[in-house]
Amino acid sequence: MRCGGAISLHAEVARGEQAPLAGLSADLWKFFDLVDAPTAISFLELLGLHDRVSGPLRDFYRRVHRTLTVGGFAGPSFSPHQSILQGCAWSGPLSVVYGTVWALYVEAHSKAKALSYADDWYLLVDRFSLEPEEEPKPVTTPVPAAVDQRLDAWRQQEEERGHLEDPARRGPGAPVAREPPHEPDPEPAGAVAPAADALRAEGAAAGGPQEGPEPGAEPQPATRARARKRAAVRRRRQEVSVPPAPSARAVVAELSKAARLSEEVIHDLCMEAAPAKCWTFGVTDEVRARLRGFRFAGGVIPKPVEGERVLGAHVAFTERAVKGCHHDRIEAACRRARRVRWLPLRQDQRAQVVGTSVIPMGLHGALSTAIPSRQLRSLRAACTAAGWGATRARRCQELYSTLLTKGHREDPAWALGFQRLTQLRNWIQQDASLLPLVERAREIR
Repeated sequence: MRCGGAISLHAEVARGEQAPLAGLSADLWKFFDLVDAPTAISFLELLGLHDRVSGPLRDFYRRVHRTLTVGGFAGPSFSPHQSILQGCAWSGPLSVVYGTVWALYVEAHSKAKALSYADDWYLLVDRFSLEPEEEPKPVTTPVPAAVDQRLDAWRQQEEERGHLEDPARRGPGAPVAREPPHEPDPEPAGAVAPAADALRAEGAAAGGPQEGPEPGAEPQPATRARARKRAAVRRRRQEVSVPPAPSARAVVAELSKAARLSEEVIHDLCMEAAPAKCWTFGVTDEVRARLRGFRFAGGVIPKPVEGERVLGAHVAFTERAVKGCHHDRIEAACRRARRVRWLPLRQDQRAQVVGTSVIPMGLHGALSTAIPSRQLRSLRAACTAAGWGATRARRCQELYSTLLTKGHREDPAWALGFQRLTQLRNWIQQDASLLPLVERAREIR
């Protein structure tokens, strides 16, 4: 799942930053039939495979013979020059090592990120691959730093003046003496009261809100203007600075270079690509326009996709909602949940059936993309009705998921967030280089 996790995270960050991203998915034709076993074993030996393993494995493939049958008649046996047996226990390492060699070669001679899983090879170019030394880091905006510095200076000034009697005993939610120093210093007590009374009388005569609390009274809630100002400050605090991104032309040019290198590797390994099954993807409109008519392996890829499956998971490359196979799975899961509702089982048993057969079916391949709220509500209602039973007409989804069942297993809305966090944790544990991408995606979203 490293391929799907890396591509989905890169696409998420690029869509949030509106930065150019271009990629290519290359599908190899008859992959297992064209992998040369002696060459793959030699690659494994270079990577550290012991000769006590490589020797018998090489001898095994040297003695492999095959027989073809046509119309019930068997021909003479022959020894194939290429191919590995998919039933062999070493077919996995022998096929993966081809992709590993290709990825190392492409990344060594270009600035593209290469990912492979068996016969699915992916190329990815964005600002992280073009400028690896400037990987995303947690960004501290100048607005919160300036606000904190200003508040610290104000508190120190108020303590020196004696306006704060005991700052150490004031909790974080206690009312402050007055606003930060954009206002003149407070007047003596004898002069404040008449001024405050005059302001309140003027406001009442004008029909406006009476600003300023009574002397000695608790501070009143902030006015609408002050609330809007505080909301604007919060929004500015949430803003993150976007680092300079490369041009779309440079991204597509680097992808073309990596594609030419991939063609060289495929030719040297005596393999063939299937251009009809290959596809490109891009994030910005300019990148997508430049990817039209992309040439690879002797074929032309007409236009980039907006969303596609990557090892079973649906990944979106644009903000537009793209229908995928996960939509069909959710509809099938709803139908299954309606059948579970009528099972002659107890409530907890039906909930277990929902958690083991309905939720995995509905959420499979949908963790890396957005699920339409209408379909998610339908699935949630069907799962709640399946666990609650057919004899009770009234129900509350929140109370049922919180008190009567395990929400992270039987409630699709809860299970979606739980499984996404679990998947992110697994990706980071398997590949620590994805941690900056996860942090950057959290800052943007």
